[in-house]
Amino acid sequence: MFSVRLGYACINVTLGPRARTSRTCRISNATPHRLEDLARANLVGLAEVLRWNMAHKIKVFRISSGIIPLASHPLAQWPWKERLSREISSIGDYAKEHNLRLSMHPGQYTVLNSPKKEVLAASKAELSYHAELLDEMGLSSQHKVILHVGGVYGDRETSLRRFQKNFRMLPRTVRNRLAIENDERSYDVDSVLNLCNSLDMPMVFDYLHYKAYNSSPLRASFLDQVYSTWTARDGRPELHYSTQRRRARKGAHADTIDTRDFMRFLKILPKHDIDVMLEAKAKDAALIRLRNELRSRWSPTDVIIE
Repeated sequence: MFSVRLGYACINVTLGPRARTSRTCRISNATPHRLEDLARANLVGLAEVLRWNMAHKIKVFRISSGIIPLASHPLAQWPWKERLSREISSIGDYAKEHNLRLSMHPGQYTVLNSPKKEVLAASKAELSYHAELLDEMGLSSQHKVILHVGGVYGDRETSLRRFQKNFRMLPRTVRNRLAIENDERSYDVDSVLNLCNSLDMPMVFDYLHYKAYNSSPLRASFLDQVYSTWTARDGRPELHYSTQRRRARKGAHADTIDTRDFMRFLKILPKHDIDVMLEAKAKDAALIRLRNELRSRWSPTDVIIE
């Protein structure tokens, strides 16, 4: 018997605007006071989302990277940790009290293997901000910051070596938070798995990216290798799952999750407790719909869906 906890990312569509968590402003309009007001409102929204999640028995959630606006921008440099310490600690206390697992996923411009010094510097600052926020919440290293490898830049092996070099230069507190995800174009599961093994870090398996990149069927033995990159320090393995949007580019997320495909996916999984982040456009509504359909249409004897 193993359990699968379902989660969703960043936005709660049911609560709507009152639970926004990514209010921001342009750097030209930014003042410490304005940034603090925006961040405080975002944290209030996050607290409301987490309470809603608990009421609906959802314990896995991805926090928006923009919750502290312009936190890593070199021209902002505002003391968000000091000004928002009480609110941030309160959210962390709530997560620990209710055994929630929170994660973050920096955007596409956070590229640790970039050959450009300015991009690398900005990426390091962004990763530090993400790790610092989870640290300020008092959360363990099981609460991850998830990253893609980055670009190929004309030479895959050189780019992988550059990632390794830059990763090793990060502060330990950041390194302990990071997990690497396969993508649909540049770095497949084998590349990421080898990278994670060489750096002793966990790998996040993304099912839709795998399908977009590979023609071979997914096997449980393959996932066993992914799971083995996760230690007790890292917690339960995290997987990402989404359904391909029809008539869209490969890797584009659909609004909801195809229940039949998800059931087939569950049957492949090794018998190991995991967290599955659903990357569907309908967010919490897609999760609730999937969970209800699974409970009404499927009665497995070896897996608990949470």
